Amino acid sequence: MDGLKTGSTSFQIDCFAGTTNQNGFRIITVVLEATDPAADNSTPFTLTNQLMNYVYGH
Repeated sequence: MDGLKTGSTSFQIDCFAGTTNQNGFRIITVVLEATDPAADNSTPFTLTNQLMNYVYGH
């Protein structure tokens, strides 16, 4: 990760945008409406990690 932005709404919804650069290939990920942060506040970060791993793996 070389850039990020977190945010939330009044409806208990978390959002996260992240960027990374690997081998000259940049991707930007955006996770919107990761619900129920009270139960698992790492959900947007976990989803971002899974998405980045998928993109770089394929």
